[in-house]
Amino acid sequence: MEISFRVRYAVIPDGLGSFACCKAGVVYIDESTFRSVKDMNQIIHEFIHLGWNAVADSETQRARFFDEAFTSYFEARTMQHITGEDYILRRAAASFRNSIASSKYKLVPICEFAGHEYGDLSYTLGALCLHELCTLVGEETFDRATTRFLEKYAHTPVNLDTFCQEYRLLCGPAHEQAVAQFFADWIFSCRGYQKYL
Repeated sequence: MEISFRVRYAVIPDGLGSFACCKAGVVYIDESTFRSVKDMNQIIHEFIHLGWNAVADSETQRARFFDEAFTSYFEARTMQHITGEDYILRRAAASFRNSIASSKYKLVPICEFAGHEYGDLSYTLGALCLHELCTLVGEETFDRATTRFLEKYAHTPVNLDTFCQEYRLLCGPAHEQAVAQFFADWIFSCRGYQKYL
């Protein structure tokens, strides 16, 4: 995905929440983002939104997996590179545990997030799911599969079933069985993420 060099950044007051207007080419960033390198995750997150645009069908979009899980995962990889910290485990895992402990959410599979309006969990549990998938198949295979998936579904609505079928094939025959089991544990049940509780 090509990101225009004409993207503009606008600083907004803290508390409004950073967001990207892809069509307008404007990224709105909370003022606090610019305090230190460790706070730069917001600008990185919103910048990634400009380049990641797999289209989800309307029901699946409510789960926020194809926008926020992928964006949060790539944000964590970028921040780990910048800070040298295990960003995904430190931030996403802790936030997921806090969300579950708050009693606002009950444990449900990712495939049920939309029905429960749990899209917020895609920022954390969705990112952890992608981290674990990348660990399973290796970064090179994961990145290649993700690039191909994005090229195919940049303008064609997708759902979680299609995602799982495509990645199982895109990761190659050497990983096919393991990836199928991974999705059974992480997308269609809660077994996979018990280790983060």
